[in-house]
Amino acid sequence: FIQRSFDPLYYYETGYYSIMDYLPARAVALACRVAEELGLRVISVPVCINMYGHFMPKRLINSADIRDNDTYAGLMERIENFVKDPNVKKAFGVSDRNFSRCSDDIEADFYGDFMISQDQTIGFALDNNIKVMLFYGTCDAALQWIGGEQVANNIKWKGREGFLNTKFVNWDKNGKTFGERRKYSNFQLVKLYEAGHLPAMNQPYYSLVMLEEFISLQIRN
Repeated sequence: FIQRSFDPLYYYETGYYSIMDYLPARAVALACRVAEELGLRVISVPVCINMYGHFMPKRLINSADIRDNDTYAGLMERIENFVKDPNVKKAFGVSDRNFSRCSDDIEADFYGDFMISQDQTIGFALDNNIKVMLFYGTCDAALQWIGGEQVANNIKWKGREGFLNTKFVNWDKNGKTFGERRKYSNFQLVKLYEAGHLPAMNQPYYSLVMLEEFISLQIRN
């Protein structure tokens, strides 16, 4: 159950310009943080085998959700405020717990791991009959479905040819089409409509439908 994508061509073809190819991960993280402080909208994501920082002076968008005029930092602040809400904590039975945002410095220390391809790992799982789903919100620019489809098409496993012969079909629930998917054997690729980088926040019900079907539980109406 994975959310990932690598496709530098997507950024080139859609007019996103990279100015930080091959810089160390910490340099990218620092530059993007400075840009956020200056009010610039930034896409900073690991793509293919390089770390890119994408600045978009003509098209200012939130990389986590292209519909959202807020910055990614603003989005994280909204989530932090939500999990700190006393009513939310009570509903989860954790009123005695305190929550804080993840450390940017600790995250930056793991950036190098983002460059390690997991294609062989996924292929091994598929070949051993373990179910795998790659899922993407269609409004996510950080991990976009176009790159995800390229990943899915190129994973080497025993069912690859069968998967390559599949096409996206609508995924419906209660008379509403909430996404599309390609599915073959124990592997599927999903696009979730009206969702960004955090589908469970944008589409909580349909994210639950997706998860429950994936683990073969009864879907609730």
